[in-house]
Amino acid sequence: MGRKKFIRQEKKNSDFKMNKERLPCVLTREQLVKVLHYINDSRMAMVIFIGCFQGLRIGEILSLKWQDVDLSYGMITVKDGKNVKRFKTGYGKDRKVPINDKFLRVWKTWQYYNSEEEYVIPTRFPNRKKPGLNSLKRLYQDKFVNALKKAGLLIVDYLQEDGKPRYKYHLHTFRHVCGTNLRRMGVPLEDIQEFLGHSDIETTMIYSRLTKDELKTVIEKGYEFRLPTSKPLAPIQVHVDKEALTLQKEILDKQLRLKQMQMMEARISVNTP
Repeated sequence: MGRKKFIRQEKKNSDFKMNKERLPCVLTREQLVKVLHYINDSRMAMVIFIGCFQGLRIGEILSLKWQDVDLSYGMITVKDGKNVKRFKTGYGKDRKVPINDKFLRVWKTWQYYNSEEEYVIPTRFPNRKKPGLNSLKRLYQDKFVNALKKAGLLIVDYLQEDGKPRYKYHLHTFRHVCGTNLRRMGVPLEDIQEFLGHSDIETTMIYSRLTKDELKTVIEKGYEFRLPTSKPLAPIQVHVDKEALTLQKEILDKQLRLKQMQMMEARISVNTP
């Protein structure tokens, strides 16, 4: 490898590491509800649902077939998922993704209305050849961009090398919503890594950095000081001694008369020539 080529490769690796430290933007619950208000395509809505609650990548969602979804057991088999080493191994990764019981009703309803379809997200293009995966990704990205625009959330994050805008929110955002929510609920990073299919734990660590607000709350609770609870003390019983009070009154009266006599003598001495 020539020196110039080596420098370019080194710079590319450096840029990659720099970008890897960049935290993704995540839609809040309120923003997500606002976007869904402008989604008028049920397929797009299901794409968002699977992304947010199953954490699948957009390519995995659009490639998912019903034969790989077991609703009786509540399990999704993702075949040939992303594999950073696929050029060495020649094959993607397979993984199992459980479906929470509370989401099974949505899955079963969607299957009922798409029982004749091969893919979970059906592609219906009458008199047209079925588009490839990249074309499908662009199609759904355009739908999402249109919804973001109507919701007032189409924000440019930065310009790419070709000058095209990279928006703050995109289809991969749903996967980040899933990872962030799992971490907020206290799911260990190792389990999130397995659920999302990350090759290494470093990728999963972004969800710890995205949930620093939750960490702040936990730390504040950890340093809270609370007084130990105890039973109220029994009231102190005071016994009044009548003879002692009478004697104390007599002493005070005598001290008062003595003080008055001293003050009177002082006045007389001052007025005597």
